[in-house]
Amino acid sequence: MIFDALKIRHYIQIFLLLISIPVVVNGQFTNTSRDLFQQHLYERYRLLTVRKSELQHASFSPITQKQAFELISSSDSSSRNRTDDFNLSFIKKQLWFHDSTAVSDQPAFLGIFYKNRLDGYSVNQPAFKLKVNPVLYLSGGKQQGETDPLFINTRGIEVQGLIDKKVGFYSYIGENQARFPTYVRQYRDSVKALPGEGFHKIFKENGYDYFHVNGYVDFNATKHINVQFGYDQFKIGTGIRSVLLSDQSSPYTFLKLQTRVWKINYTNLFAQLTQNNRINNGILTGTGGYPQKFMSLHHLSVNLGKKVNIGLFESVMYGTADSLSAIFEAKYLNPIIFYRAIEHQTGSAGNVQVGADFEILPTKGIAIYGQFLLDEFVLQNVKEQNGWWGNKYAGLIGIKYMNAFTIPNLDLNLEGSQARPYTYSHYTDFGSYSHYRQPLAHPLGANFKEFIADVRYQPIPKLVLSLRWMAAKRGMDEKNKNWGSDILKDYTTREQEFNNTIGQGITTSSNYLAFSTTYILFPGLYIDARFTNRSSNNELGNTTSDVFFEGGIRLNIKEKRHEF
Repeated sequence: MIFDALKIRHYIQIFLLLISIPVVVNGQFTNTSRDLFQQHLYERYRLLTVRKSELQHASFSPITQKQAFELISSSDSSSRNRTDDFNLSFIKKQLWFHDSTAVSDQPAFLGIFYKNRLDGYSVNQPAFKLKVNPVLYLSGGKQQGETDPLFINTRGIEVQGLIDKKVGFYSYIGENQARFPTYVRQYRDSVKALPGEGFHKIFKENGYDYFHVNGYVDFNATKHINVQFGYDQFKIGTGIRSVLLSDQSSPYTFLKLQTRVWKINYTNLFAQLTQNNRINNGILTGTGGYPQKFMSLHHLSVNLGKKVNIGLFESVMYGTADSLSAIFEAKYLNPIIFYRAIEHQTGSAGNVQVGADFEILPTKGIAIYGQFLLDEFVLQNVKEQNGWWGNKYAGLIGIKYMNAFTIPNLDLNLEGSQARPYTYSHYTDFGSYSHYRQPLAHPLGANFKEFIADVRYQPIPKLVLSLRWMAAKRGMDEKNKNWGSDILKDYTTREQEFNNTIGQGITTSSNYLAFSTTYILFPGLYIDARFTNRSSNNELGNTTSDVFFEGGIRLNIKEKRHEF
């Protein structure tokens, strides 16, 4: 791979910045696992914990292992049952860097492997801790009306470590072959991107071959300021979806500064992304340089007492017309500047967005939350309700209910979201709120309304049942027309100035219903079975139906879902 001088200088500057920061206190010990079951447990016990002090900041995720350990250590024990004890023990074993007593030594396989029965290879010394785990995902399935099977075949390795109780590191690499349901393949053919992934190749017929990698280093610059640098993805908001920043696109290179002090959690995120415009006859082929752009983002989370949290958000997306030699602009390194003011002063063509989020805990086990994103608006047009195209915004509202209706380990989540036409889009190739041709916020892009109901039940410690229903109304584009759903399109190609409404264009309704069961053989090893029925129809009379069943086994990897 050939790097130009500007890119080499760019990475050297970041490296010198990192090593110049003094590491003086214990680190955060990297982020928590992205496994969906574990992430739900962190959220469940956060909401069930009786607060004697401030709320735990959880709107920027994944949370660090230190945050998770603090949460579990303070969890309420007054109403635990056998399943709760299993779950908390499960989590503590995953966080043994913080508490080595959570796992016990046993006779090692071949004298080397699985000494603690949890990790394939581990080192537990005062100055050095290490976990090395194999990753395996073998899944098969059948879609109604098709002869070729569905499958996922992932093999990989996960490495996590800690040096001198100060510097943490994480690395994951997985090699994948997969054949997904019809609607996923149609999405890929339309967008030229595989959901949640980067570069990929065609594998046999209707299959895909791709790598998935994550990796970063983590340390504390001071007692309250944490620094991470690497290649990963993040999410803002405590909901299922996010209209601010989601973790459903491909990973990206980032520098993250997180300040946790007093009642605030302040996060700065600087990222290098892949632009929208296609190269090499419309397909990203893996050869040559990809068009690049950059994002700067900050999010301020503030606790107002024990039951209310509010957040403020701002981001800017920018690049240059010569995207292959785009460089990071130093003016956006200021961690506390107002990006919109910078845009006005310098005349930049970047795309700035602002937003807010909140969470209220009215009582133990219940959370009401919401998000709002403002891309652009003119107050006079909002007052007149004339459907002006430039009134671009998105919103989300939801509620979580743990131990619903006093039934132990029954958890509910209801959520609604919407985005007006042309939200997240821009008039430049680099300005849309996207990465690798995929939305950085809600996976439906813009010009939609969506409702989600999620039910999760754990009747016995090792068995998890879940049901998720999603219903959406979207306005899709006719050929050579732009009604505001595709955020990659230049918004100057819009169809009309006024009377723009959600669902305009080809109004399309979709329903997604999935029931899944997961059995936990031991922490990190799961057996899954999943039934999914997805259907859609539009006002032209076109209908689609995807009904399929999948089952398989997973080791140290989260379940693969395409929920859109």
